[in-house]
Amino acid sequence: MTVVPTRRNVITPNDAIAITVVAALAGVAAAFAGCAPTGNPAVDAVLTVAVAAATTWLAASSPWWALLTAAGLALAASLGSSLPVTAMAFAAVVGAAWIAAARANRPVIRAVVGALTVQVLFRLDFDPFFLASAAVAAVAVGVVAATGALRRQRYVRKRILWVSAVVVLAGFAACVGLGAALLQQRTALTSGYRSMLLGLELVQTGDSDGARAALESAARDLDAADSGLSGVLGQPARVVPGLAQNRAATVALLGGAAMTAAGASQALATVDLDRLRVVDGVIDVAALSDLAQPFAELDAAVQHFDRTLRKTKSDWLVAPLQERIATSLDRAERIAPQSAALAATAQMGADMLGANGPRRYLLAFVNGAEARGQSGLMGNWSELTIDRGRMEVTRSGVTKDLSDALTERDVFIDQTDEFFRLLGPVGAGEPPDTGVDPNLWGNITSSPDMVTVGDVMAQLYEVEAGYAPDGVVVIDPAGIAALLAITGPVQIEELAEPLTKDNVERFLLIDQYEFADGDRKDLLASVTDAAVENILRSTLPLPQQFAATMADAALHGHISAWASRPEEQDVFELVGMDARLPPLGGDGWTGDAVAVLSDNANPNKIDSFLERDVTYAAAVDEEAGVVESTLTVLLSNNAPSDGFEDYVIGNAYGLPRGTNRTLLSVMSPHEVVEFRVDGVLLNPLQLTTHGWNVRQFLLYVPPGGSTTVQVDYRGTIKPGPYQLLLRPQPLPNADEVTIEVDDGAGAPIVRYSGPVLRRSVLDAEGISAWR
Repeated sequence: MTVVPTRRNVITPNDAIAITVVAALAGVAAAFAGCAPTGNPAVDAVLTVAVAAATTWLAASSPWWALLTAAGLALAASLGSSLPVTAMAFAAVVGAAWIAAARANRPVIRAVVGALTVQVLFRLDFDPFFLASAAVAAVAVGVVAATGALRRQRYVRKRILWVSAVVVLAGFAACVGLGAALLQQRTALTSGYRSMLLGLELVQTGDSDGARAALESAARDLDAADSGLSGVLGQPARVVPGLAQNRAATVALLGGAAMTAAGASQALATVDLDRLRVVDGVIDVAALSDLAQPFAELDAAVQHFDRTLRKTKSDWLVAPLQERIATSLDRAERIAPQSAALAATAQMGADMLGANGPRRYLLAFVNGAEARGQSGLMGNWSELTIDRGRMEVTRSGVTKDLSDALTERDVFIDQTDEFFRLLGPVGAGEPPDTGVDPNLWGNITSSPDMVTVGDVMAQLYEVEAGYAPDGVVVIDPAGIAALLAITGPVQIEELAEPLTKDNVERFLLIDQYEFADGDRKDLLASVTDAAVENILRSTLPLPQQFAATMADAALHGHISAWASRPEEQDVFELVGMDARLPPLGGDGWTGDAVAVLSDNANPNKIDSFLERDVTYAAAVDEEAGVVESTLTVLLSNNAPSDGFEDYVIGNAYGLPRGTNRTLLSVMSPHEVVEFRVDGVLLNPLQLTTHGWNVRQFLLYVPPGGSTTVQVDYRGTIKPGPYQLLLRPQPLPNADEVTIEVDDGAGAPIVRYSGPVLRRSVLDAEGISAWR
């Protein structure tokens, strides 16, 4: 009698041997797919081999429709992957279709189809959303494995069921174990986390004693929590996909945080910032040198914590853990530049303060009432000499003193061709034929780059002084206000009321012009001399308090600095007072960028009355990096037509009093498509500087009137998530800025409205400082 099998794909003993070989080969091949279900290489290899081999073995009895479904899913998801992966998926679909069409038993072929499908699933590059590849693989493998198991003999199904039950129970036990370990360490975890954040915050505010105590507490608690999670209860979680990543991230975070807290607290234990007070113009340079090692150790600890957090970030992590990592990373990112700056300042500061020989710094006092691209017109200057920590003003004068030195002989400065094209018309000359015009001292701050301004000032100062300064510091009225916030008011003989941090800015920008021109110049010299004298003859607050008070003025460009030595210039860049124009392209910024500069062209002191509204609207293809944008600048002139002397609201061009004649520069990495002023199409002068495309045009804004400039751009940036760099100009009235960036289909990418006071980067996450 003939026995008719109840299954169409009967597996013979010879088939079973071949299927086992195919399954083994599939498992070995899958080990090289790079899957990381747990993040532990050894465990991942075992799990990958086991799943691939088991799925291939079960595919031998899986029905044609299940094989075709799994292979079809793999093929659809593989279309964005490499050609070999797609080819394997196509072969699997063809094999499954042949089995269906021929109604063939062929369990070995079915196993081969399953093996090909598994290889494709483990190599997918399919990520429309997080875990998309894993979801496709889970569905496809589940269909093949489940249907294959149901078509096996009863005793085989029982064994499969038992194995599955053991795996599920083991995973459940691992979850319970990790949960119990977390519960045991809950107090230490919470306390350590809070103490760590507090310690970092206190480091940022300069409270070294409080930071040390908080970080010591954090180190103890986090180390205890780390040991608890690394114990017996937490170990089984290492082999459970998803759970393993959360355990590993938590352990790595705790270990890194504990090490950071311990290292930072030990470094701070040797820090005595009280020794760094400036008393009567003297600072202890030996005390600053002593801080080099502990601040270097502090910086190393903070940078280690930052790296640990970045490595720990993963989409596999549960939301509470992701939130804590994000909070910690935000705190670390904010303190990392500060710790680097502290370390660099401690290392280089003693030399900069004359520990190994006198240092001379040119202090240039500028005023944005007569705007320049970098800041404002320089009116007064002082030379500050520092010798072994003792500071004194050794020379001072007005801009004319320096300009007169340029009339005695031909002077040529060393700068780039771009510089001469940009500032040649205002006195930079054109080597080797045309030397520097004396008026360059009044226009040198027209360059938007402080590195350029400092270098040229040093070269020109050498002509008059006979030696070049070691650095240049540019200070505007807001910077002087910051100084008075530290030293207290100054009393000027000619003024009834003392100048304070609250009234000095208005006085320098507007009220001083109530005096006759000659009296005013003497008065301005008295103000700047008194402000510097106050610094040199006062006992200044602790460094952290001094830095906190001065931070806004420095970061917003009201006090900027340049050093002749590159390593010392790096210090100014680290602390954010370099006022550098960010370079575009090459090794510089490769995202979108925009800057608007006003340069007084009357000349007069009218720019205290100028207000600007800047709107930047863009459509961006982030994948291709294509940008189409419109920059709109509304300039409003609130100056009166009378009530002030001509040198305030008059001009040299016969224009009505109160007219603001401005050389406007709009800057972008892109090419201009159209340039309109009050709706009239124009083609203004085109220049380049530091990778920026610059368009310049003279504007005439009547008193009480306004002018609108609209520029359409088109260009490309580096593909990827959109970022916009804004470089503001430190004017008496900060720009009101509106940013509206869409993806080209109307979906918003960046939205911002308000003032931008420092070099900033805007993206989908918000606004942050550019360094």
